Amino acid sequence: MVKVAAYRIRVADCDAEACGNRCQEVCPQGVFLAVPREKDRTKHGADPRYRIVPRFVYFCDGCGECLHVCGQNAIRIFSRETGVEITLPTARTREG
Repeated sequence: MVKVAAYRIRVADCDAEACGNRCQEVCPQGVFLAVPREKDRTKHGADPRYRIVPRFVYFCDGCGECLHVCGQNAIRIFSRETGVEITLPTARTREG
């Protein structure tokens, strides 16, 4: 049986380099990946900009650390079980 990820993550168009890939750095589960904006490798060489994608969403635990550091408000997290969006005030606090 295949398990479904507990959260659904949407990332709007962002400039990953402008913000310093902070969501990728701060995510304790390693959910995010920076990928070239251009799928065509010849175009990527002329414009080597990157975007963030939630490549490993299965590992997301809903902590909301990415929401705290995204200055572009490009990240949205939804619970698959309830459909409710995780927001900064409701993001799970990390015990530590």
